[in-house]
Amino acid sequence: MTTNSLFASCLTSGAVDKDATPLWSATVQTRSADLDNVWRVVDEHESVLHTSKSPVALFHQHRQLVVKHLPRDVTEHDIRELLQGRGLKVGVVSLSVGGPGPNWARAQVQDVGPDFWEEWPGQQHQTHPSQPKSAGSGTIRGHRVTIVPSQTENLLCVARLPRDLQNDEFKRLVSHYGDVRYCFLLCSDKTGESKGYGFVEYTSREAGQRARSQLDGLLYEGHLMACDWLDASTVTFAALHSKLLYVDCLPPGFRDMGQFRKLFSAVANPPYCQIALKGGAPQDWGLVEFSQSKEAEETFLALDGRLFNGAHIRVAFFIPGVRAINIYMKLINDTVNGPL
Repeated sequence: MTTNSLFASCLTSGAVDKDATPLWSATVQTRSADLDNVWRVVDEHESVLHTSKSPVALFHQHRQLVVKHLPRDVTEHDIRELLQGRGLKVGVVSLSVGGPGPNWARAQVQDVGPDFWEEWPGQQHQTHPSQPKSAGSGTIRGHRVTIVPSQTENLLCVARLPRDLQNDEFKRLVSHYGDVRYCFLLCSDKTGESKGYGFVEYTSREAGQRARSQLDGLLYEGHLMACDWLDASTVTFAALHSKLLYVDCLPPGFRDMGQFRKLFSAVANPPYCQIALKGGAPQDWGLVEFSQSKEAEETFLALDGRLFNGAHIRVAFFIPGVRAINIYMKLINDTVNGPL
């Protein structure tokens, strides 16, 4: 049997159906070369299916529910009963180990879409229609417990990318550092265009650490990239839209904070607005943080490339989920012998 015919048999049997449990019915030859080719083709097919998912679906694809503050003698059955009582279809349940007894559990929730996670109580002001208002809490054996989405783990953000960078180019860029589980560029809900930053999850933590250390501060097509782990507490796709703007190409020696703040207050007054100073000397960049991501985007669209005191300033979104003052201190400490 050839590799192609074997792969066709696998497809017929549902082996790579993204919605079905693999059922292998083909008679596979024992030659290792043939098997290697089969797995390579299957992996490629799975990769195609993977990339067909929307960014929000990729972001939530491994999300689970975490039940916290459990009584000491809780069982898997208790967790299932709690969640099924809310109309949820529950898959694998795992209890924490260690200590006098489990105090949290993780549960897979089946047949739910991204909206389920985006509108979970406490994440947004509005509850998903399928969720009761008490969905974020419950009771097990008279003991009150908390139910929350699992955190976002091992996701890197790569910021200050060229805005015309395409998804396939972004994937080629990040693939230099290891096998990629998924990646995507974040696009504007308003314009549909890339916002100049993206996210990548590698198949191993080691690959992610390698990418983080090498991409952060790397010059790429005239853009000095920034790369860091996304804060694990960021559990909605909406929260990936950054409120923080990085402004560079300021006029040489410019240090008028009043004028700088006035320029960036046309849409809304930013809580944080700072020109970088190192050793008292003004740098050619600054940071502006808004209360809402929409305010940041409107400001970005209005001011990127604007002529300001004889210089065309450049405005870019920065990594979301981190306070501006923390970013500022890191960038200042990274500045060596001149501006970034």
